[in-house]
Amino acid sequence: MPPPCSILFSALLLCPLVCPAADPAQQIASFSAFKNINIPDLLNGSILAERGFSPNFDRGINIQTCYVVRKPVDQTVGLLAAWNPSEHKELNIYSARTFASGDEPKFEELHLDPSIDPVRRLLEDTRKSVSDSPSFQYSGADPDLLRKVIRPEAAENAEPDSDEFRKLAEKFWSGLLQNRYDAFRSGGITALPPYHVEDQSIPIHGELIALVSQAPAVQARFKNLLTEAVFQPASKAPAPPASYYWQVLNSKKKASCCLGAIYTKQDSGKWQVADYQLYSSHSYLTMITLFELWPLKAGSEDCTLVWRGDFVSAPAFSSLRGVEQMAAAALMIKSIKNNIRFFQVDAMHSSAIALSGKTASIQP
Repeated sequence: MPPPCSILFSALLLCPLVCPAADPAQQIASFSAFKNINIPDLLNGSILAERGFSPNFDRGINIQTCYVVRKPVDQTVGLLAAWNPSEHKELNIYSARTFASGDEPKFEELHLDPSIDPVRRLLEDTRKSVSDSPSFQYSGADPDLLRKVIRPEAAENAEPDSDEFRKLAEKFWSGLLQNRYDAFRSGGITALPPYHVEDQSIPIHGELIALVSQAPAVQARFKNLLTEAVFQPASKAPAPPASYYWQVLNSKKKASCCLGAIYTKQDSGKWQVADYQLYSSHSYLTMITLFELWPLKAGSEDCTLVWRGDFVSAPAFSSLRGVEQMAAAALMIKSIKNNIRFFQVDAMHSSAIALSGKTASIQP
């Protein structure tokens, strides 16, 4: 979930580099798409990006990136778990909260502002779904919850941008996320109800397994973290993550409500992070982002070399071929790089890494 940075670090590049990065660079080459890494370019703000391949899973696309964060490794890991990107309007995250395990999720603070076009479209879809088949991604009990919170007679003549309907919609979406959160905490990812997509029942854990299995070297590299944090035995309560988050964000010009968990692990002298989504209301079914981080020196400055892999499952990907698939990957790369640059800037200016415990709502 990382960062960006339009700032050049040329002054620092004039200093001699003492880089334990030769070994990390070789490690990255052993499991990733990057076979040659130019550390000075990364220190100067460059972000490497490559599209991976999903030969046996047509709903999946994966993107790999490599970049430098100008903070020590432990602080970078902490910021990955604590970062709330909603402070940057350019990222189109309209309401969000990042919170540590054991803290209150405060789903009731989820805010839907109808003056924002993508949010208004979500409100319109929510109203229509009361009387029709849901147009959002749902599981077995979700339509009943919707009609319990928003009675059909109340939805029939409701204006989606009215305060009365907005509050009902916020209550429904906060309740849906609360249900997913409670299910995950009690039984792990296998306890999450499957999506109903056309005539299919699609479990989230199955999608995540299919995604990471398309990159065997990455899967092997992250085996311990994936086993501990993602692929727990059925019905077993998961280990507490470093943090959770929920967001209302723009996804293909429509707001999507999502819920995710972030795990961190120090293993054999290296840090790894897994950020994966437990629910998404629109566009994609789920996604998992994996990070590995190594210490890096630029003169006397402690920095972090980061490899990041984004694996996304979306029904729309299955119909893409050739140029269309390349275009979808290019859009993902652009979005991920934008996210990384903002993260890099925030990391540079952070003096302490801690969860804020605040819910952010962005105004247009």
